[in-house]
Formats: sequence, structure tokens, C-alpha cells
Amino acid sequence: MFENYGAFYNGYVQNFVSRGAGNGYLARAIMYQPGTVNGNNHMWQEVYDLTSPVITSGKYSLLPNYAQIHQTIGENSSESIFEIQFATSNDGYGPIMTGTTNNIFQNNRKIFGYGFNNPTQNLVNE
Repeated sequence: MFENYGAFYNGYVQNFVSRGAGNGYLARAIMYQPGTVNGNNHMWQEVYDLTSPVITSGKYSLLPNYAQIHQTIGENSSESIFEIQFATSNDGYGPIMTGTTNNIFQNNRKIFGYGFNNPTQNLVNE
């Protein structure tokens, strides 16, 4: 799926989604499928094929101290597959001013959800 994105890049490039990030998120999505819509149709070989190049690329590694991923030193570190930067502001938006504390079911309608986040056919075709 990510053949057109080239090889892994060297170093950190802000505002750029790497092939490793794409493969990582696709693998994560596939891992969630067996327990929901696809029943027992496990696709673990596909997950392995997507994650092996990420692991062996040498671009990602675990930090020596797990607590560091929650500190400044852990931001955009070798342990980060994909990160979105956060900035505080005074315009009424921030960690307390946005979002909701209510639970929202994210499954499709036929599986006891509200039907949010359903992909369009154009996205599926890509």
C-alpha cells in the first residue's frame, strides 16, 4: 500500500509522515480487525510483513527509560512512530477547553456504534 512513499528517511522531519508511520498505523488497524468485523479471520502475517521493516530499519528504537516517553526528552524521539505537536494558546482552546468527557461508541451502526468515522468509498479505493 505504501510502495509510492519511498524508503525510510534519515532523521526526523517535522510535518512529514514516514513510510514507517504509515506501515505502523496500517498494521495497528489490521490488528484490531480480527476481534470486531472479521471474526476469526486473522491477518497476522500481513501485520508481521508491515511491521518487520519498521523494526529492522534502525530508525526506531525503545528509549532506555519508559518514563522518558512522557517527558520532553521523549518528544519526537527514536521511539516515536508518529507525533502531532501540541501548543498551548490563549484563544480559548487547550487541553481543558476542547473535547468532551462523554464516551462515544466508534463502531459502525450495525455493531452498536453511532456510525462516526466511516470511510468514504474514495478512501477505500485508494
